[in-house]
Amino acid sequence: MSLNANNNILVFGIEGTDSKERGDQRLTFEQTTSLFALAIADVLLINMWTNDIGRYGASNYGLLKVIFEVNLKLFDQKSSKKLLFVLRDFVDKGNNFDRIREILENDLNKIWGEIYKPDKFANSKPSDFF
Repeated sequence: MSLNANNNILVFGIEGTDSKERGDQRLTFEQTTSLFALAIADVLLINMWTNDIGRYGASNYGLLKVIFEVNLKLFDQKSSKKLLFVLRDFVDKGNNFDRIREILENDLNKIWGEIYKPDKFANSKPSDFF
């Protein structure tokens, strides 16, 4: 944890979601820490390997689904959170960045389409909140 006293910035690192030390309690811990981060953060960093994009489990899409649903149920929707994808091992070749961005956006839209949404958010899209 680190605090920038001049700019009101708090950096809070949460253990990776695929930690073997958590054992059977891994999923509960992942969801709890992710939802805590969502509650206090303006920006959520999603750190992942580039080659895991498009893989449901490896990309933590299930966890993103939980985050999207809880965000709609619990938090004030007047200000949007930022999702920042940090891609490890990314190499930009040609239009590689555009292709990966398109895949991520399509995946996020698909996840959004699958979640439960209260009636007032039925026609919303992820970019309305993130």
